[in-house]
Amino acid sequence: LALVTFGSQVNTKIQASAFDKQTLLNTVENMRVGGGTDMEAGLKKGYELAYEEANAGHNVRILLFTDERPNIGATDSDHFGGMVRDAAKKGVGITVFGLGLGLDASLMADMSQLENANAFSLTGTEQVAGWYDDNWPWAVVPLAYNLEVDLQVPAGYSVGAAYGIAADPDKPDIADSTIFLSRNRGAILLRYDPTGSLGAAANVEGSLRYEDGVDRSVVEQKLAVSVAADSGSGEQFQQASVGVAQMIAVG
Repeated sequence: LALVTFGSQVNTKIQASAFDKQTLLNTVENMRVGGGTDMEAGLKKGYELAYEEANAGHNVRILLFTDERPNIGATDSDHFGGMVRDAAKKGVGITVFGLGLGLDASLMADMSQLENANAFSLTGTEQVAGWYDDNWPWAVVPLAYNLEVDLQVPAGYSVGAAYGIAADPDKPDIADSTIFLSRNRGAILLRYDPTGSLGAAANVEGSLRYEDGVDRSVVEQKLAVSVAADSGSGEQFQQASVGVAQMIAVG
């Protein structure tokens, strides 16, 4: 564990060492807020320490706590996005914690959508315990990288909506740079709506590709889901068993 603070100046409060809870608590208790926000310099120092540990064979991740409103040094998304991309290539990920009600959500989003990055917002101290119970340690342990799912739209159907991920209804392909687990569970779903008569039988075919979160080995699988003809709800489906749970929701 190492701890770097950044305001108008950057200070390394704890040098990289074995985790000691009491040292961390004492250091945080003695911290004081003041000056500007030189997030660029703070991240540079944090990455410098992280690269040293990564080069020594350690699994390293940056936890950035900020209101995402830098006002000294670089302030734009492109610059910070570049820092995150360069770090990911060197095996160092980042989790951004946006703090307070006035955080710059756009900068946080731009940084967290890159490879080996994610983000959470906390508006008050009362949320910390709940966040920890729901997300630790899954939020800092990538499950997979560069997820790609390519699906065909069967005849008689169109893509009605996507759930759990941003997707273009006109192009039913799913892509995400990094996948993390969560105790909140969840799923990534595409809903296919019939364009003609309800309940038409259909076969949805596609492919799945991702890199393993541990060794970056590439995993590729074929996807096939058969939707049974149904004159009622149109929600019946059958699926083959593969290594990754799959489901196509048909409205």
